[in-house]
Amino acid sequence: MELRCLTDDGALVRAVQKHNLGVLPVQPPSFCYRRAEKDRYRLSWAAVTRGTCIVRGAAVAELELERGGQRTVQLRTLAVSPQFRRQGVGRAIMEKLIQQVKKVKEKEGEDIQVVSLHVHAGNDEALAFYEAQGFVRKAEIDDYYRHLEPRTAVVMEFSLD
Repeated sequence: MELRCLTDDGALVRAVQKHNLGVLPVQPPSFCYRRAEKDRYRLSWAAVTRGTCIVRGAAVAELELERGGQRTVQLRTLAVSPQFRRQGVGRAIMEKLIQQVKKVKEKEGEDIQVVSLHVHAGNDEALAFYEAQGFVRKAEIDDYYRHLEPRTAVVMEFSLD
């Protein structure tokens, strides 16, 4: 397995988008993939079978400006193919993402405070995974998901301080 950045790699971006169609119950808007391909901060990563575009898992993230001027990295998706779960794929992607965020914070001078994400309240496996990676629950958003029950999203954050 190797980790590859989605920036400037259209074929990999398309492979990740196709992968996510088969893994995620709710698809992110297509603009997330376009932004990942053009992201100068290199925040979106895929775990692929070495030397191929066969996606084992991927994260799509972007730097956002929040109210009050705070910079936040928003993790839009993290999806690992079922046959590669519990093999360290998701953990490796998250470690690479956090490492890259810290690099951007240090070298680019961006005042990034947290990595934030939304996860389905009924996805106990994902909630446990993110907590094991150091994310904490911050809030719940009712009626966030239209096609999932419960319709609640849990907002989680990883502090960079």
